[in-house]
Amino acid sequence: MAEPHAKRPKITRGEDDYMPGSITEIELHNFMTFDDLKCKPGSRLNLVIGPNGSGKSSLVCAIALGLGGEPQFL
Repeated sequence: MAEPHAKRPKITRGEDDYMPGSITEIELHNFMTFDDLKCKPGSRLNLVIGPNGSGKSSLVCAIALGLGGEPQFL
């Protein structure tokens, strides 16, 4: 008989409803397609949508680089 799955530990959200380690603000200056951008993602699910050429990939690239990602993998 299969063993029951262990429950994941409950991670509590802060007073601002964000999980520990969440990105709470993104600020870009003269980065790829953006002159200046400041956005504050919500504490829950966030989607990056828009027409071609609107900067979706630039935003994701900035997040990856800001977290220490290697540029050659982007």
